Amino acid sequence: MENQPNQSLLNAMSLNDLLDKIENNLGKLGEGMGVDPKEILAEMDEASLRLKNADTQDHPPKSEEAQFDYISKSLQKYGSLFLRTIGGSGALSNLRDQRNPPPENWWWFIDQWLEQKRSASLRKSMTTAGIVVVILVALIFAYQRFLAPDKLTQQKYDSISGAQQSMANGDYAAALTQINQALAGSPNDSDLLIYKGVLLTKLGQQNEAGQVFAQAEKILNNHEALLGTRTLDYLQAGDPKSSKASAQELIAFNPKSAEGYFYLAKSEELLGEQTTALDAYNTAFTLADSQGKSELAATIKISMAMMMQSMNSQLQLPTVEMTPTAPGK
Repeated sequence: MENQPNQSLLNAMSLNDLLDKIENNLGKLGEGMGVDPKEILAEMDEASLRLKNADTQDHPPKSEEAQFDYISKSLQKYGSLFLRTIGGSGALSNLRDQRNPPPENWWWFIDQWLEQKRSASLRKSMTTAGIVVVILVALIFAYQRFLAPDKLTQQKYDSISGAQQSMANGDYAAALTQINQALAGSPNDSDLLIYKGVLLTKLGQQNEAGQVFAQAEKILNNHEALLGTRTLDYLQAGDPKSSKASAQELIAFNPKSAEGYFYLAKSEELLGEQTTALDAYNTAFTLADSQGKSELAATIKISMAMMMQSMNSQLQLPTVEMTPTAPGK
């Protein structure tokens, strides 16, 4: 039977002691010391209720409010770890169904908040350092292929640039319109066709996307090139789940694809799976180095260093500017 937090013990504690207990439990959580996350939920509920009741008194407990705000930021910082410890989104959803917490108790909805935060981050990922690195790789390859692009080629990359901006804003329909305009002048351009397939996938038009991918592969006559370009386009579209699946398909086709492991690492990093991302980065670097791909190897090293720096910063106390609210608030 599921262990229930002892409400009578919580009731007997002073607000200061209760806040200290929550803070201590979050510290244990961050250090992997086996704290029950359901206790934290119950403690947050109790502390929030007491602070709300105290707001009607003559002397609101400002220091306690500040401590609760700090605790909220800490819980937000450890949100992913908290969710994993409780058993994932499904387990938390089941608890919500049982307890029916009010929407303002955002910690009960931290899975939804994390997903919203991740989605918002991905929509802006074209401007983040990680995606910039990927775009730089694409630009290097493009420059090597088109040292002196003609007018039609320039129009193509102008359309792609505009489509990327539309994707960064979450407007996939507008991005598709821009790619279709470019295809009107270059109907057999495999890069544009693959981009179109990715956008059709994002718009839920799977059958049409499959047809476009098949058309591009027929032009390329190179399945590995199709997979590599498609994976990169998924990354630029801010869709790490699809780019991960596409990278895995690329690696299955060519187990020695340095690009495949690099794209897989970037996808895992964007999905918050730093451990598996690091393994993929190491494999990608080893392959690129052994294959004499010095520019790719250097890019991989930079990406690894940036991820490690980000991981180290996450070990420090949070500096989030505001406490999240429940979805829909």
